[in-house]
Amino acid sequence: MTLRHSSLLALAFAAPITLLGCSDPDPGCRCEGMVPEGQLDIACGESACVGGTTGYVCVDEGVADFAPEACLMPPTDGGPVDGDGGPIDTPDMFHDTPDMGPRDGGGCTMVLRYVDADRDGHGDSTMGEMVCPGADGYVESSDDCDDGNSQIHPGADESCDGVDTDCDTVADPAGCAALEGTYTGSYEIRAEERLGGSVINSVYCTGGSHSVTVDLEAGDALSGTATCSYSGSLSGFSSTQTATLTGSVEPDGSVSGRLVHDFGEHRDGSFSFDGAIVGGQLTIEGTGGYRPNAMSAVAWDTQYSLLP
Repeated sequence: MTLRHSSLLALAFAAPITLLGCSDPDPGCRCEGMVPEGQLDIACGESACVGGTTGYVCVDEGVADFAPEACLMPPTDGGPVDGDGGPIDTPDMFHDTPDMGPRDGGGCTMVLRYVDADRDGHGDSTMGEMVCPGADGYVESSDDCDDGNSQIHPGADESCDGVDTDCDTVADPAGCAALEGTYTGSYEIRAEERLGGSVINSVYCTGGSHSVTVDLEAGDALSGTATCSYSGSLSGFSSTQTATLTGSVEPDGSVSGRLVHDFGEHRDGSFSFDGAIVGGQLTIEGTGGYRPNAMSAVAWDTQYSLLP
């Protein structure tokens, strides 16, 4: 059926127009205004308009190329209004604007964007909305697999932790599984209080051992304990001392985390560490500063090692 400007205009004002947002499931047609059912042919099928066809008409673009594309807003004063909130006039009603999307009351051309709740630059594909360009909290991409964690998104660095950090549907990169297991060896820690270039107090805890496990399904991919012996005479330092380790493992075998050493009655020493698993053996060595108590004027120089 061929439509003319005059006939479509008459239909548009034959009944109150109360239009709302449009959707185009069928790429060959577009959802147009709410007009009395049956007054225009539903050329592209009854399922093309959202909510069925009651009160809607779907106009084939090849038949009515001059029909409006912008969605109209409900009238506020009893008369029809256009997408900018003004009265509908002939140029707005029948000018074909194929590149114009829905417009809000302020006149911006609205676009499809996705909620970015964790602000990592990647949106949630299930949270798409029509908003003004540049709207705060919305982004163009919809490829975030966990929008509640800013450390998880496409392009993020992967660790061997059982979590799909880069959203590639693979929990851990190749090579991680080979790193799982229990690693054992020696442990020692040496803390020295220095004045100038001289050592005035020291705690050498040596002759120890460690057992560290890499388990990709655990909360901490790397965890373990270590013990050593102190034979000195400084008060407050136990003869048998213990340490705990927790950390992460990378696909290349590098490890990092925190070592907490229990010296005895004095406060614990807490040190960040880096190390590596190479050829089935774990090596961790590091340095730090240790203050036995709140009155310590300077931190004691500390060295520690876990060797195969």
